[in-house]
Amino acid sequence: PQAFERIYQSIEAHEHTLGLAKGTLYTHQRGWRAFFHYLEKIAVEKIENVDEEVLNDYQIYLYKSRNSEGCPLSVHTRIRHLVAVKRLFAYLARFKMLPRDPSACIDLPRNPRGLPTSGMNDKEVKHLLQIKQPKTRKNLRDRAMMETLYSTGIRSNELRNLRVQDVDFVTGLLRVNVPKGGADYQRVIPIGRSALSWIQKYRQEVRSPYRMQEDTLFLTQYGKPISNEMILNIVKSHLFKSGLRKKVVTHSFRVSCATEMLKNKADIKFVQQQLGHVSIGSTEKYLRLVPSDLKKVHSKTHPRERWNLEEAPCPNPT
Repeated sequence: PQAFERIYQSIEAHEHTLGLAKGTLYTHQRGWRAFFHYLEKIAVEKIENVDEEVLNDYQIYLYKSRNSEGCPLSVHTRIRHLVAVKRLFAYLARFKMLPRDPSACIDLPRNPRGLPTSGMNDKEVKHLLQIKQPKTRKNLRDRAMMETLYSTGIRSNELRNLRVQDVDFVTGLLRVNVPKGGADYQRVIPIGRSALSWIQKYRQEVRSPYRMQEDTLFLTQYGKPISNEMILNIVKSHLFKSGLRKKVVTHSFRVSCATEMLKNKADIKFVQQQLGHVSIGSTEKYLRLVPSDLKKVHSKTHPRERWNLEEAPCPNPT
């Protein structure tokens, strides 16, 4: 809205000086735009007229809002919008554009610690990757991307920002130059031989015509960097063709990488480094998808499990 354009430009310029990650900047900008549109909707023309009551109404408005698919906004989305509002008013108060910060009244919603995105076991991943496909340039690129996702556990945005020089075929290491959180969280992680062989095949047979124009590793058929949406569509297409009846998205390869490593007794600190988690708590949630030790203890200690198994009927798989 025109009434808040100057404020938007001012805080946007300020945040660019802070060295924040592009994703973080985009999230804040999206939150400010949503808030300014709300103010326009309720006929608030000056930021000085925003008080605790307006902010409380906005929090209720977000709670009742629906996304493009008609579903309620996720808790994570509402938190991001509210954090952007709090940053906005903290900035305005700090630089004396407002006499005080009314956003102190905002209590962020509790973000429940649910299980991670659905993953796949190793057999399911192999089935997804090895479905019969025509030997086209596109399919070769897609296979190389998915092999990389599963081998390394990197995020979709980290994959799309990989450069050719980030893959070291001699040491078997991958450099993540554009991680979540910005340059402070760059890391070097292992990548497996299978993924390396597919990347090498892709570079030689598909990508070689573009080597002088673009250093991004994975490109579209027009030689442009691939998008997160395209990566997701590729995964969805392979899922459909595979016949797997699971809710699989790009992030599922990351979950699968982590859970398979944990199943095979990898130290959780190494899995944390592989995934690039700042907090070990973010990695610990994957342990809840690997209940093998709990199952063993349950079988040995639960009184019902110690009964004569011959008395129990065979479970019906259907």
